[in-house]
Amino acid sequence: MTLVYKELLSPETVQLVHWMVYEWYTSYKNVIKLFLDQEIDKLLAKEIKIKKKKSYSCKIWGNTISGTWESQTLIVFPDIWSFTNLIDQENFEGIFLYSLDTQSKKNTNRWKIKKGEWLICTTSSEIFQDYSNLKKIYFVEPQKWYYTSQQDPRYKIDMVIKKLAELHNAEIKEISSEMLY
Repeated sequence: MTLVYKELLSPETVQLVHWMVYEWYTSYKNVIKLFLDQEIDKLLAKEIKIKKKKSYSCKIWGNTISGTWESQTLIVFPDIWSFTNLIDQENFEGIFLYSLDTQSKKNTNRWKIKKGEWLICTTSSEIFQDYSNLKKIYFVEPQKWYYTSQQDPRYKIDMVIKKLAELHNAEIKEISSEMLY
């Protein structure tokens, strides 16, 4: 097999793919489709420009999340409802990924993440991205039961997040509604 695009996936992402196959006893075909679109040529042909600011911040339930453009921050929400109700969207300066996005938007966002987009909010179904410099992961409402995939490949988001953190040497913080009381 000839490797056409040498840096298509980062080494950390390749390790995560291997781990998912071995951990969940599934095929590479089932796992790789979580990370790449079938029409990968269209994704690679896109030229994306990212406007990097010096720093960013957003609030979730009064918790301020901030960082610099030098590293990526991932915020995992259980669903779209949680994102729209828990985050101050007027001042939100990142990208939000969810399964109902069009394929074109998913491809554009995947490329932005690979090129270093710094603030990424996602639902659990779109967590499988090729992060370039992931340093912080915020896990919102980790007790939700639907953080588990019932389709092949079957996975539990908390375990995937722990593996992502291990591979990228990232810090994990949990944010739950119990923190408010």
